[in-house]
Amino acid sequence: MYRSPFKAGSKETCSFKKKGSWKAGYHTGVDRVSSNTALVSPADGTVQRNEYNTSYGNMIIITTTDGKSILMAHMKEKSKLKVGTAIKKGDVVGKMGNTGNSFGAHLHIEVQNSKIWAYNKNLLNPNSYIAWNDTTSKGIETFSFKKGDVVTLTTNVNVRTGAGTNCKQKTVSQLTKDGKKNATSKLPWSKATLKSGTRVTIQSVKTVGSDIWAQIPSGWICLRYNGKNYAK
Repeated sequence: MYRSPFKAGSKETCSFKKKGSWKAGYHTGVDRVSSNTALVSPADGTVQRNEYNTSYGNMIIITTTDGKSILMAHMKEKSKLKVGTAIKKGDVVGKMGNTGNSFGAHLHIEVQNSKIWAYNKNLLNPNSYIAWNDTTSKGIETFSFKKGDVVTLTTNVNVRTGAGTNCKQKTVSQLTKDGKKNATSKLPWSKATLKSGTRVTIQSVKTVGSDIWAQIPSGWICLRYNGKNYAK
């Protein structure tokens, strides 16, 4: 679940998919108000868009680490965050406002099952993804990974033939000399898993959905899965 975009309790003023005179014929998100006008990111992610729209007013869209889009609209002022900026859950993005096609200060929020937001596409019910009573939680620390980095595994990780959990797990016999040394098992026919604390050199990086995979001398390992880092 994502945290609330508010720092205090909030109240729903317009429900998801309520029929009305909107362009789509119904409400594409949820409207809420709070006594605390500060707005924060509900999830870890990246700023996808930050702009003014005649309907949404000052709006920001965040691509979450789990591959969804969150739109926050009618903000008082344009957010200071630049497009492409990495953002953590709980980071301030702006203030609740009354810009665009709005009749009173409130937050309009949408959640879409897509990395790229598009009007009235891939809509999800925000109430199924946002814990509105969670007004304090922060995100976990995240790291960027690139070719040439030497990182330390923070948990045991499987070594595979390619990037993705659908790729076959290697056996210990298929690892390099250093890989065998740091494997959880020394049996040649055992499935290959590297121990937590192992230092590895990244040869290439590949994103699969919202997960990050790295090629190392022994094969492919997952560095970030479902928003959780496996190396630092």
